[in-house]
Amino acid sequence: HLAAEHASELQYYQRVQRYAGFLERLSATISELIQEGVDPVALTSMPNDLVSPSDPRSVEKFHDLQILYAAYLKFLGDKLLDPSQNLQLARACIARCAWIHGAELWMDGFASLSGEETATLLELAHHARHIEIAVLLDPCYVRHTSSPSAARSLYARTARTFSELSELFRGSGLTIEDPLTLNPKNPPRFVSN
Repeated sequence: HLAAEHASELQYYQRVQRYAGFLERLSATISELIQEGVDPVALTSMPNDLVSPSDPRSVEKFHDLQILYAAYLKFLGDKLLDPSQNLQLARACIARCAWIHGAELWMDGFASLSGEETATLLELAHHARHIEIAVLLDPCYVRHTSSPSAARSLYARTARTFSELSELFRGSGLTIEDPLTLNPKNPPRFVSN
């Protein structure tokens, strides 16, 4: 496996690569990095809030992770595909997909999106005629997603995702309509009371 091939370059994982579960955890971490669209080079310049220079183990772990992640991507090359890369492949085809141009898309049922899911949604938005995105969010947080109460609410993750998507779409030059909020005077479940 790649950890054994690169053992002489590893600082921290050289000691732990034989532990039970190491390869499964490493595989899950690499899959998550792929799903978030993280470039291996980004791991070499992690901010101090993630990698403390005073903690040599965290520096060693990110060093090793960068080596193994880059080696894995090099191993895959252009001929192999990690299942986590499916959205990258699909995104590369969107512009050539005739039925998406002018399509209307609806998206519902999520609280957060990975980096690859977000990038794919943005690419779809550039080619579709219209996209409706439904989120389960308290109506009072729609316009105040960064308020302290929103950050502590049950809807915090969804509010953050809603805010990030809105900013991303605006920053990409897409037109965003005002959100439609369902805010009846009496919630339907209490109408008969």
